[in-house]
Amino acid sequence: MAGATVKESVLLVPAVYAVYAWFTAPRSLRRLAWMAALVAVPAAVWLLTRLVLHQSFGYVTAGDSV
Repeated sequence: MAGATVKESVLLVPAVYAVYAWFTAPRSLRRLAWMAALVAVPAAVWLLTRLVLHQSFGYVTAGDSV
C-alpha cells in the first residue's frame, strides 16, 4: 500500500506547482496552456506506462481480485 501511495502521489507535484504558479503569477492564456500541459503530460505518461505494464506483464489493478 505504501509503495502505491508513493508511486502515484508523484503525479500531484506538477498539479500543486501549477496551482501555486497560477495564484502567484500574472494570468494569461499562454500561461494557462503551459500549466495545462505541465499537468497533462506527466499524467498521460503515467497512464500509458500503467497500461503497458498491465498488458505486457500482467500487473493487477485495484479492482482485480486475487
